[in-house]
Amino acid sequence: ASEQLSGKQDLSNVESSLMSMFGSDSAELKGKQRKGQGEASLGVESKGPGASGGETLGELRDSIHDALSGLRVLLREQAPRLVDGVEGIGEKLIMDALLALDDPVLLVIVGEFNSGKSSVINALLGQNLLPVGVVPTTNEVCMLRYGAKKYTEQREDGIFVNYIPSEVLKQLSIVDTPGTNVVVGRQQKLTEDFIPKADIVLFILSADRPLTESETQFMSYIKQWGKKTMFAVNKKELLDKREVREVCDFVQQNASQILGVDKPSVFPISAKLALAGLNRSGGEWGESGFQGLLDVVNMTLDQKGVAMQLKFNTASSLGQSLAGALKEQIKVQQDALEQESQAIDAVSTQLGEFKKEMRRDASVQYASMDSVLDSAMTAVDEITDSILSLGNAKAVSSYVLSSDSGLESTSKWSTMDVLRNFQNGLETLVAENKVWLVENCNEQCSYYSNFVAEKTDVISRISFLPSKNSSPERIPEAGQIEAIKLDIYKPIFSAQALSTQLENSIKEAATSSFGTAGAAVVFTFVLTLILNNIQEDLLALAFGGAIAYLSVLSIPLQRAKVKTIFRAKVKESTSPLQEELRKRLNSVLDETVSKVEARMVPLKETIQKKKEQLANLQVQQTELESRLQVLQDKINAIHIQE
Repeated sequence: ASEQLSGKQDLSNVESSLMSMFGSDSAELKGKQRKGQGEASLGVESKGPGASGGETLGELRDSIHDALSGLRVLLREQAPRLVDGVEGIGEKLIMDALLALDDPVLLVIVGEFNSGKSSVINALLGQNLLPVGVVPTTNEVCMLRYGAKKYTEQREDGIFVNYIPSEVLKQLSIVDTPGTNVVVGRQQKLTEDFIPKADIVLFILSADRPLTESETQFMSYIKQWGKKTMFAVNKKELLDKREVREVCDFVQQNASQILGVDKPSVFPISAKLALAGLNRSGGEWGESGFQGLLDVVNMTLDQKGVAMQLKFNTASSLGQSLAGALKEQIKVQQDALEQESQAIDAVSTQLGEFKKEMRRDASVQYASMDSVLDSAMTAVDEITDSILSLGNAKAVSSYVLSSDSGLESTSKWSTMDVLRNFQNGLETLVAENKVWLVENCNEQCSYYSNFVAEKTDVISRISFLPSKNSSPERIPEAGQIEAIKLDIYKPIFSAQALSTQLENSIKEAATSSFGTAGAAVVFTFVLTLILNNIQEDLLALAFGGAIAYLSVLSIPLQRAKVKTIFRAKVKESTSPLQEELRKRLNSVLDETVSKVEARMVPLKETIQKKKEQLANLQVQQTELESRLQVLQDKINAIHIQE
């Protein structure tokens, strides 16, 4: 670090920086720089699983190409919306990576505006090509590529490409991006799109304000793609050596935590001094600290194994990132399907609870019917007690003598009123039972109609495929569950018939008790007229009186008999009603449950189908991920032979 801070960096320090870029498993960087574009006799040493002898860089390149092509096909056919939920982005990233395998190394420059990005690029190229200033000078993403003559063109994607006759650009393409703290909308998207394509990311920080919020946020985005990242702390001329060292340590520690790498390379530089000393004859160039950064770039370009390792790393890391994202999304979708499956399975339990609750409520209604019956029976009992009593001689004589006027004036109409009220109350309860049953069951049908519609939409969205291509997975339109319909049920009950039955029972009781007593009195009177002596008259009076007395004593028994017989008749008329209501309740509940459960079947079938598709996709993803890891191990093991 001290050598980097002082601007003195020999070849061993350059190799150390490259090792830091590639990771602890990187190959040894040895000896002489290789020149020319033909394939050198460079071997590949693989430490990963499934290693099989040496292979040339060309063979390794073909293996990477085949693996990425397989991933591309998998994404196109089964997960085209993997990246950002937009169809085709993942496939395009892979296509770009495959095409870039034979392109020059791509260096993407990022950082806040006024951090000196354009100045750093000018210093790298050895000439003042890009404008610099205290306000943002780069509002668009700009690529610098080699060209025999200088000119600029704008691609269809909005990227400006500057073709420049620079020797550096023969082996290196540079992307200049807007500041991380000013890019919005389209510029933000264009900048982010270049990170997956980058072979190296050079993060330019300003020494007087290192690691701002926008810079740390952008670093987190870089981490997603596992990019090799170097940091250049620019404007070191603003600080003394101790402050520069503290800033570099601060950047290295925080970048290490954010990126998850061990001691990323940090170069303290002054692009201003480097530009002032481009001829490298004065002290400005040495003081700029730029030589250390330039040595790493030159080593990358001149050592073909290093450059190829960078290109291979870019393609491999892209494949691994996409495979990892696919793995994560498969898990997310599996969890989502399981959650929906549990919600649908819970419907049966919910319907079971609904049936129990309906039966409990129905029991309350049946109890209300029994209460209405008890009230009616109490009123009838009072009428019976009033009629069949010694104090109601007129009413009793009316029953005994079968006088219509007596019946009308004593009990018939009051009894009929009670029974009619009972009949009306019973019919009202039955009608309310029907409304209650239909409304509650139809509420369930309506609720689960909405439930099915909601789940249909949610489950249909659990897919990597765009909706236009997902017709095999679409759930049939459910529509509303058909409402329950129920005819009005009228109880088999007649107030008129029961009133007549009661009147006949009362008449029979009155005749049996009071008629017998009256007959005994008349019979005794006749005997006293016929018999000739006192003793016989007394005997006749005693006999007749005993019969009359016994008849009067039987009145309570006759009343009880009337009540019992009448209650049995009423029960006989009302018992079928509750039995019929229970049957109707069970029938309607079963019909409701059947309709709802039938609508759950397509949802369950679709979930099962999607689970099977995800399981199959998971197998393919695991195979590709393993294959890419083997290739990554081989890439990490590349070494340069002398």
